[in-house]
Amino acid sequence: MSAPVRPVASVRPDYWTHLAWITAGATPLCAWRHAANLPTASLAEAIGISPARLARIEGRQETLGADIRRRASEVLGVPETDLSE
Repeated sequence: MSAPVRPVASVRPDYWTHLAWITAGATPLCAWRHAANLPTASLAEAIGISPARLARIEGRQETLGADIRRRASEVLGVPETDLSE
């Protein structure tokens, strides 16, 4: 059973911000979160995980699972494939 996805107000990721973060070496999830101008805590709450767990995923200390990838893609409004490394 997966946690429900909570909508985040007015998420519209900026492609150029995303590109800058990817170029700097960030994970795709981190880059899209920054492009959407979302704090870690806001995205974590929206996808039903702790901010600490999201930080571990973004820091490549934990693998981004399929369920979290799906929920994050819904919240961020990007295809799931855009969140893969």
